[in-house]
Amino acid sequence: MEKKENPSFFKKYWKVIVSFAVIFAILGTAYFFIENYDPTEKPAEQTPVPLIPLISVDASLVSQVEVQNALDSFTFLRSEGKWIIKDKASVALLVERVDSLVYSAATLSATRCVAKDASDLGAYGLQNPQATVKLVHQNGTETTFFIGNITPAGDGYYACLANTKDVYILAAGTAGQFCTSSDAFRVLTLTALNHTQIRTVSIKKDGVQIRLRYVAPPEGAYPGSVSTWQMESPLERPASNTEVRKHILSPISNLNAIAVAEDNPKDKSRYGFSGDAVSVSTETETVSFAVGNKDGIYYAMLDGKSAVYILGPQIPFMEVSAFDLVEKETNLIPLDTVEKIEMNLEGVSATLRVETEGETMRFFVNDKPADEDGFKYLYMEIAGLSVDGVAKSPKAVGTPAASIVYTLLDGSATTLSYYPYDSFNYALYENGECTFFIKKTRLSNLAVSLQNYMQKLNG
Repeated sequence: MEKKENPSFFKKYWKVIVSFAVIFAILGTAYFFIENYDPTEKPAEQTPVPLIPLISVDASLVSQVEVQNALDSFTFLRSEGKWIIKDKASVALLVERVDSLVYSAATLSATRCVAKDASDLGAYGLQNPQATVKLVHQNGTETTFFIGNITPAGDGYYACLANTKDVYILAAGTAGQFCTSSDAFRVLTLTALNHTQIRTVSIKKDGVQIRLRYVAPPEGAYPGSVSTWQMESPLERPASNTEVRKHILSPISNLNAIAVAEDNPKDKSRYGFSGDAVSVSTETETVSFAVGNKDGIYYAMLDGKSAVYILGPQIPFMEVSAFDLVEKETNLIPLDTVEKIEMNLEGVSATLRVETEGETMRFFVNDKPADEDGFKYLYMEIAGLSVDGVAKSPKAVGTPAASIVYTLLDGSATTLSYYPYDSFNYALYENGECTFFIKKTRLSNLAVSLQNYMQKLNG
């Protein structure tokens, strides 16, 4: 009898077969390359295009560089071995960037010459140049050059030396340094903090002050399981780690301005400064600055500094509310600390009880034994009740529409009472004090879950 091939073999091992085929193909290619490789052959070398030197002086002998362009006019002046902006000695500069500009000017080189003794410099934008740059040497001599239009190809700018009509092309990166404002060379960093080391934050806006304080988690606590931030004002309660990190810590720890609006302003009100301020502290330093807002743009002034910085249109820590930052769940009480929970939810009543012996926990609903999974699932719904806003002038009238009373193993109690607030919400009273309101539907949904669970237990 003729033996038939097992068709499942190829189906089962097709990946292995293809893998070996690929390997053999690679080995064959490698063998061909080795057999035909000629070590005497060298790869073609790209010969760099030689640059044309226009200025060649020792950058360390340059005493100042004057720049005039469409955006700004400024002079870098060497003073006591360091660069400053003339008439603005207190301004902090990015030293490496200034050094780069000075070096580029002192060793100015072109990529090519496009015209010798050009009859019309205006055709290259050099009659009314985009930038005029003057180098002043320590011996008093001066060297000036002009930067005109960008080339049609966009790969550079036309340029010429003073008192000549020879037109050259400067690389875009070289010429661009001289066509920016002085802000490009200034330190625009307001804060440079490690967000994990921030300990207090104070934000005042429109007369309301948000104060946050770091609270170290208990020893042995699982990371992220407890809030490590406490709001002290205008609400007194734990803050959400996630929201504090998103809206406060991340943006405030590394804050950089877009530009400088003005130095030594005579009228700060034109930038919207009216009392809003920020202060952030680590264990070793504190950074404070005033914040203004005008026409949707935020500005800042560091304490002790005279510059007005432009921050931009959106600053998270100035737009967040206290309610955005606090923990919204009002029932976040660990189950292993609970003795019983007495609930009355819009007419649906029950007492949930926990008996603890060592590491063993038993659960009861109205003294009827309850299964652990179902009980804990219901408890998660209770603990997950979150508020929806800050209540304004609530009044507790009559009997609450709902209540949840926790009795803890240490004998303490927490009472949550829900009174009518408006057509859609209840005012929540925590141990007699009202801060928040909560949607009525949240309590109604929890009442349904409680009713369904009790029906399940009763068969």
